[in-house]
Amino acid sequence: MRQIQQFNDETEACILEIETNYPELYHVLEETPFRGISSSEPISAEDLEDYLNTLKEQLHTFQKK
Repeated sequence: MRQIQQFNDETEACILEIETNYPELYHVLEETPFRGISSSEPISAEDLEDYLNTLKEQLHTFQKK
């Protein structure tokens, strides 16, 4: 399994791509829930991977429109 830093780096790159190239999608990122933030447990690599996959799926869906 990849390390947390790798997921952070990929997530940052994905968000930057969305912010730069798809500003209308960027505005709805606040509505993308990140499970784990409200939890008292530490965020795991699996949590980050799930969030990154959600972002990628939203970007892919948006690009098709």
